[in-house]
Amino acid sequence: MEGSAEAGLPVGGWHFQQFADNVNQVFWVVDAITRRIVYLSPAFEQIWGRDRQVLGEGPDPWLAFVHPEDRSRVIKTFLSKSSGQREETYRIVRPNGEVRWLRDRAYPICDADGMVYRVLGIAEDITERKRFEQQWTMLSRLGSSLNVVETAEEATQIILDASLELFAWDCFTLAVYDSDTDLVTTLAAIDTIDGKRTRCMANLNLSKPSTRARSVLVGGAQLVLRKEDEGADKTSKMFGDKSRPSKSMMLVPMRLGAKTVGILSVQSYRINAYCQADLDLMQLFADHAAGAMNRIRAEEERRKAEERLAEQAALLELTPDAVIVRSMDDRIIYWNKGAERMFGWTKQEVLGTRSVEMHKDQQKFHDINNVCRDQGEWFGELVKLTKSGHEITVQSRGTLILGPDQTPKAILIINSDITDQKKLEAQMLRAQRMESIGTLAGGIAHDLNNVLAPILMSVQLLRKNAQTPKEKALLDTVENSSKRGADLVRQVLTFARGMESQRTAVNLRILAREIQKVIFDTFPKNISFELRSPKELWMIEADPTHVHQVLMNLCVNARDAMTEGGKLVVELANTVLDEGYAKMQSDAKPGPYIVMTVEDTGTGITPEVQEKMFDPFFTTKEIGKGTGLGLSTVVTIVNAHRGFINVYSEIGRGTKFKIFLPAKPSKEQANAESMDPSNALPTGHGETILIVDDEENLRTITQETLETFGYRVLAAANGAEAVAIYAQHGPQISVVLTDMMMPVMDGPATIVALQSMNPRVKVIGSSGLGMHETAGRTVASGLRYFVPKPYTAERLLKILNQVLNDHGPAVANAQ
Repeated sequence: MEGSAEAGLPVGGWHFQQFADNVNQVFWVVDAITRRIVYLSPAFEQIWGRDRQVLGEGPDPWLAFVHPEDRSRVIKTFLSKSSGQREETYRIVRPNGEVRWLRDRAYPICDADGMVYRVLGIAEDITERKRFEQQWTMLSRLGSSLNVVETAEEATQIILDASLELFAWDCFTLAVYDSDTDLVTTLAAIDTIDGKRTRCMANLNLSKPSTRARSVLVGGAQLVLRKEDEGADKTSKMFGDKSRPSKSMMLVPMRLGAKTVGILSVQSYRINAYCQADLDLMQLFADHAAGAMNRIRAEEERRKAEERLAEQAALLELTPDAVIVRSMDDRIIYWNKGAERMFGWTKQEVLGTRSVEMHKDQQKFHDINNVCRDQGEWFGELVKLTKSGHEITVQSRGTLILGPDQTPKAILIINSDITDQKKLEAQMLRAQRMESIGTLAGGIAHDLNNVLAPILMSVQLLRKNAQTPKEKALLDTVENSSKRGADLVRQVLTFARGMESQRTAVNLRILAREIQKVIFDTFPKNISFELRSPKELWMIEADPTHVHQVLMNLCVNARDAMTEGGKLVVELANTVLDEGYAKMQSDAKPGPYIVMTVEDTGTGITPEVQEKMFDPFFTTKEIGKGTGLGLSTVVTIVNAHRGFINVYSEIGRGTKFKIFLPAKPSKEQANAESMDPSNALPTGHGETILIVDDEENLRTITQETLETFGYRVLAAANGAEAVAIYAQHGPQISVVLTDMMMPVMDGPATIVALQSMNPRVKVIGSSGLGMHETAGRTVASGLRYFVPKPYTAERLLKILNQVLNDHGPAVANAQ
């Protein structure tokens, strides 16, 4: 019997053996001299995962299955010669590689002489208990660590490290969920790529929950175990290494009571890496983390609220408005810095005193108090007195402040000094009259230019047939008088819409840097700003204050168009306009220019708004947030500086303003770069041109001019006729020359209709007003070419030649 693991117990009788054979602990007996196993209960096979026969008859065969890291300690404990009880906790390795924990106790048995001849032992599997202890230790450590962190980033790293220790994951994600917005914000997304754990945050920061995530939010924890050949489903969002799907996944909601505040998931590329017990532990783990994350978020919100309150308090002191709080018996209980600056009294001088002394009309003051008490608020203009006795006009708003019991406690007064504004109203009325004159002059200019244009082009034709010096002299007189008339019209427009100022040499880079500082100090932080400028930037002759105002107005408009943040770019560049480009702009001349570009990524401008955006007092902003004078001031200043504006905008993709101002480079460079190498008039080769204009004389003379220089001509009196002609002769028509202001169907509408028939139609726009005057409709219709009236035959022939030789896209933004 000795030496056999199958043998019955030599001591204790069959009752003990029957007991040992039916319990979950492993009972063993070893010969103290040979160290061979005398008895081993059947529980060995369940716990160790091995047949008892594998132990053989050699000494200490079981040591081969003890974990290598624990083996030396176990040998020291159980092979000592001590006669006392021994106990050890160690790990064993099952055939499938699984590691389990055992608690093993040994009891020596002595003979009559006191010598140990047998060792009786009991080994029990404490793996679950050990795991439970480790888990609780980890959770306790997690809770302690999370209790002291202050930021979500620190908490995320602690959760990440603890989950890695517990679940040995290959992929990890942690996201918080806002049930109000139904948005998931991913705080961490880790994948193991080429053996290295890598953060993969791309496209995972803020989004709606995926199908898989929503099922977890609604239905609770999920354990996903895939087969070897089973790929990923479409309910999750892949990230990191997308070439291999995870084989084992655990996803659990982060719960705070009945509310779900996030999702925690771990994944493994191993099959059956997790079980239900792991999922239960992970849910407990996630709930621990949820409480900490909620605490951190609450503290962050509290800090932000305190910061906002501090900022608001600071703003009350910084605002130029006078903010005053009066008690119901008219005692001043709050007086900000703005009130000190506006009225001259310090806070110490007025707190606790009555405010009636500041009011010129005492009866009106008492009436206002009564209105505030009865109706809750009052708004209007008042004349008040300062400490020095001066009268100022303020725009005042009074609001009744109620206590928790809804009884009146105080009256909040906000006063804005509008004294200077009232003084400017007379100037504004004069400016409005000037604007009316400008509008009238613009209409007159259009009609006069239509009259002068045929005369100018007729001179070109008559000159060909002039024989005598007298005839040529008469033609020169007619041409000079017509040009003088056109110049007089232009001077009327300049006077009506222009602006006089002190001009000096200006470096726009310096002005732009001043704007940059204002933007960094005052614009929202979710708007990024970039200033681009070449090292060698030309100078301009301008009023620096006015140019500063142009840049500031455009940047403020860009800011208002990016309510959710975006990018603002101001770019300065040198450029030289050739004859062809200059002809496309109203009153522009060839030569060196500085181009100021203000570009945003905001909401864009609709074509309807572009039609009116340069009109005085036109605004799309709420009442009180915009005067409608910003862009009208910009265009007035630019025009006064002999510049022009181009506008490009697309809904949802932003807006770009390009301001062209004449520059002053070196004289030699300017002359070289603006030189026109050819004065020859180009001719046609039988191409068909469609002329669209409501002025019959202009149509006639333009037709004669073009036919003289080798073109075929079709004519239409309005846009509707032009569309009908194009429908019949479209394939033969090379270019359409259309007036922008016509009855029945105007130029922009005509262009759109023609483009619907042929997207590649080539169109030249023309108007007695400058291109900037019709910028909105021009840009919206996709017009690339523009010739201002009155145009000479030379100008018309050159732009026609340019259009016919342009093989690029026919429809593009005006440049």
